[in-house]
Amino acid sequence: MSHIYLATRGRNKIVKRFMEDIEDIFFPYKVPNADGSLQDSMVQAIPRPIQLWELVVPEEAEMDMLQLLGEDSGSNRGMQMIGKAFRKLMGLQPIPKRILSNKQKLPRGMCSVHLIGIKKDKRSSLGQEML
Repeated sequence: MSHIYLATRGRNKIVKRFMEDIEDIFFPYKVPNADGSLQDSMVQAIPRPIQLWELVVPEEAEMDMLQLLGEDSGSNRGMQMIGKAFRKLMGLQPIPKRILSNKQKLPRGMCSVHLIGIKKDKRSSLGQEML
């Protein structure tokens, strides 16, 4: 199989429709049989999103949010490298190592979550957040 990477940007509804249209595409594919012969078949195009999100929460709730998101144990090396590159590009601080594993995580089914980094709001000379 070939893995094609692309980026989308737009209203969620429109991007979702675009991806649904891609899922409606089928391609011919030869499937090997047990005897080694090839059987003609069709395979569906499968979009698998790799999305970057910014979650905005009060600084006091940062650790609570991180604990709800949880660390994916065994996250793959490719995602770790992408995360490190984004962290450097965007000037983010690393995720604290002290995320507690005994906290309740949000249910995620077959969704992998890879935490990338944190950026605090800039503050005025009076200490106020500059939103």
